[in-house]
Amino acid sequence: MLNNDLEKIKEIDSYSDIKMYNFVLNNYKKIKLFENHSHPREYFYFIMVEKILKKLNIPIQNIKTHNRCSDSYYPIHPEVNKILDLDFDTNMICTNIQVSLLEFYCLNSKLLLKMKTIIEHLPENDKRNFSNIKNNLLLKAKDIIDTY
Repeated sequence: MLNNDLEKIKEIDSYSDIKMYNFVLNNYKKIKLFENHSHPREYFYFIMVEKILKKLNIPIQNIKTHNRCSDSYYPIHPEVNKILDLDFDTNMICTNIQVSLLEFYCLNSKLLLKMKTIIEHLPENDKRNFSNIKNNLLLKAKDIIDTY
């Protein structure tokens, strides 16, 4: 997956005046550059904007970074961390509060409990299907939590 994503970035570089492949290749282990393979994080955009401004000969002055996700992100599974040999903290960060993988799944499974309200407002034959989906998701979350 990583190699495919890197190749995609390399391909995009071939069409662009703004090259990001080397930056990603040299930094993906040190800095969380992406929330997932199709959602770059703030720092990635910051570097890209710097490169664009430089290309346009526009001075880089007082660039303030802001992104609604800048101070929070989802955890990276320990096995993925191990495979990629990442150097940055891979726990979930939420407004500068660290949340473990276990806590992340607990929080998300509690969100699933709110589905009860949704189910109550569904037509009768949809209630059963939705309830089954909710129960399956809760069981999966419980299984994940039990493994840690």
